[in-house]
Amino acid sequence: MEELVMVIAVVVLAHTAGLPLWPVDVISIGVRVTAHLYLGVPAIGMTILGAASVWLYQRYQRLLPLFFVHLLFDTVAVIRGALC
Repeated sequence: MEELVMVIAVVVLAHTAGLPLWPVDVISIGVRVTAHLYLGVPAIGMTILGAASVWLYQRYQRLLPLFFVHLLFDTVAVIRGALC
């Protein structure tokens, strides 16, 4: 969840600073990937997830569905890790 908060903070601060939308998107995706570098090569996949999240947010202007999807993703990962 921390990375979601970081992404939101970066987007809000960059938008407040008056940056155009595309650099804010790139920064947002970069923060998400950086927060997952501990995963190694799979962190590259976060680029796709980050781009999809940015697109969904811009399309629907809703954060709550992204929050719940992230929560579900983390829950499944924890359960899967406990079972393996």
